[in-house]
Amino acid sequence: MTLADATSTDDRHDRATGALAGLALGDALGMPTQALSPASITRLYGAVTGLVDASPEQPYAPLAPAGSVTDDTEQAWLLAEQLLDPSPDSGGAGHIEPRALAQALMNWEEDMIDRGSLDLLGPSTKAALEELRAGAEPGTTGRTGTTNGAAMRVTPVGIAYTTGAPAAWEPLFGTGGHACLTAFGQAVRESCLVTHNTIQGFQAAGLVAAAVSHGIDGADTLTAVHLAQATVASLPAQGTWAPNASVLAVASSAVEYAADHAGDDASFLMWVRDHVGTCVESTESIPTALALAVRYRHRPWEGLLAAANLGGDTDTIGAITGAILGATHGVRAFPAQALTRVQAVSDLDPGALAARLLRLRRRNDPVEVSQKAGAGRPAHPSGAADPAAHLSGAADPAAHLSGAADPAAHPGGQVGSAGPSVGPAQPVGRVLHLGEVLIDLSMRVPNLPPRGGDVFATSHDMSPGGGFNVLAAVRQWGCDAVYCGALGTGPMARMARAALDSIGVLHAGPTLSTHDTGVSVALTEADGERSFISTAGAETLTPPECYQHLAVGEQDLVYLSGYSLCAPATREGLLRFASSHAGLPPRPDGVPRVLVDASPMVGELDLSDLQALGALRPLWSLSEREAHILTGRLGDQGDAGASGPDGPREAAGALAKYLGSPVLVRAGAQGAWFVDMLDGTPPADPVHVPTVPVTPVDTNGAGDAHAGVLAAALVQGAPLRRALVLANCAGALSTLTAGPATCPERHSIEQAAGALSKRMSVMTLR
Repeated sequence: MTLADATSTDDRHDRATGALAGLALGDALGMPTQALSPASITRLYGAVTGLVDASPEQPYAPLAPAGSVTDDTEQAWLLAEQLLDPSPDSGGAGHIEPRALAQALMNWEEDMIDRGSLDLLGPSTKAALEELRAGAEPGTTGRTGTTNGAAMRVTPVGIAYTTGAPAAWEPLFGTGGHACLTAFGQAVRESCLVTHNTIQGFQAAGLVAAAVSHGIDGADTLTAVHLAQATVASLPAQGTWAPNASVLAVASSAVEYAADHAGDDASFLMWVRDHVGTCVESTESIPTALALAVRYRHRPWEGLLAAANLGGDTDTIGAITGAILGATHGVRAFPAQALTRVQAVSDLDPGALAARLLRLRRRNDPVEVSQKAGAGRPAHPSGAADPAAHLSGAADPAAHLSGAADPAAHPGGQVGSAGPSVGPAQPVGRVLHLGEVLIDLSMRVPNLPPRGGDVFATSHDMSPGGGFNVLAAVRQWGCDAVYCGALGTGPMARMARAALDSIGVLHAGPTLSTHDTGVSVALTEADGERSFISTAGAETLTPPECYQHLAVGEQDLVYLSGYSLCAPATREGLLRFASSHAGLPPRPDGVPRVLVDASPMVGELDLSDLQALGALRPLWSLSEREAHILTGRLGDQGDAGASGPDGPREAAGALAKYLGSPVLVRAGAQGAWFVDMLDGTPPADPVHVPTVPVTPVDTNGAGDAHAGVLAAALVQGAPLRRALVLANCAGALSTLTAGPATCPERHSIEQAAGALSKRMSVMTLR
């Protein structure tokens, strides 16, 4: 099959193939003229009107046959393989691990040397890799990389990632003071981090990737370029400062001139050479490529020929111009004969690579994810019909909470569903997790060692933990989830990122190149008692401003953890979030938009911080132990009604009075006690929420399963009091399996709730 035949009825596949084919074709056309002046090009080739063999005088590819590509195409394919590699060592599918990319680039250069090629690594990339060889850490290299190496290879990121549909990605962060990157911005940053860790490197790569991405989504060339400028301008600044001009600013002038210039092509190209430039610096070659794409937006083939005859870094300018024009026109924009020649000489298959990258795009595009899940109703994990339907005719075990039978005939027809099928105008709710994901090292020991002693663990396991356990429960229920906290760079971060990817959780928070993700060691003794030792990694260093402009959708629910109040950065982040979102109205069904899990650290937290979170009018969730610790602290301060509680019921009432919000106290086998203050009235009497009886095997993660299912059920429209019963069942059933992330499947939880419902009905009849 030739490149010209690699089209598809799928317009996105045609455009993605066009982007890769255009990149390769523009590169091959510019190969014979790279680094030459316009005068030298004229002397050696006359005018380049198609693919030609390189002259013996070509400084980088002497005598290379027509159709040969250069480092631009080869490194783009290399980057694509990094994106597609599912292994944790490579960052996991959809991500670029800095060290893995660095090693791949070094291996590529060695192969080029073995082939006798003079077309080796560019100056910025080579300098950065030499620093890595000398022992530098990724993120500390590339600080002077302002050339176009990252931009020339970034096209696969534009194919693999949507820049962010307004109803899905961008609303995570408001229009002012962005602090966190979208998933698209994060992927661009990952592609730049090792070699081009400068503002110019990031802007250049972002402009190219965004233009390609908008083209694949259907934009015409001029629109795609304008949207790319807006996309990159909206992202927080990344990389170190360099004295070079802003790529965005120069590109804006160049694109404006290209769009408006009414003169002939010769005068336009002269202006580009004189006012923008064609060297390897990003501030010249990237604006020039964008300007060529706009100028020749109705004549793609002529645009690539213009790049080849321009002089300077013609292969890179041609490759980027071709990628943008291919993404906005599709592969048929270019002559079939020329495409076939490039495929034959350079052994490329853009159509196959495009298909693989588009699979990543479909996974990463939240609009497609929502549509795949049933246009507003997340798919059941088993793929079967919702097993809750049989509950609609039975009395709900929580009916006594409200004094009436639970309206199981929810507007969606089933308890826990998201309601009727909705389109883009009615966005699906998500759980936005503002906690910390880290790695758990769990060990079972007969007992803790004495000071200075040692014991052998009877078993051990390393797995993602912390906030991951809650997110896993959310996804197990079939609800969309977004992790907004920080991830690091290193082996623990790779494990965490791969785990989030594996359960379909979007990471919209920052990636910190200075730290790895932290580790928590959990020691479980023979009697089930657990003790923890934790490190403070990147998850504790989320920039304080990161959540300040978080936009919470009408159907969204935000999860907060008391653990976040233990580290200065995350504590400040939550307090800023509470201040900027004070008085956050409840969801349309009257349920709070924030769930606060107090955490076992409640005894160490500043009480004023808890009061500050009260501005969010959240639902507080505490274990019985945590509730007693907190009421004891309040009693020490003379707080009325909070001293000397003799059970979870009294603790729930005292805490609701103090916190001024709904409070849930989880009491294990006893169920839970809930105090309702949803309408702002004084706290009602605590009400009991039942649970299913179980014989626990491992209580590790039970609270996380409870929180995740509670949040997910509320997002999907379950009435609050039914959600509380479902959460109780989830927490109880999770104790039947050893391990931290052991939330059972949704149908098991609902079957348990159904059995509990029948048992409660029988007890009522008696």
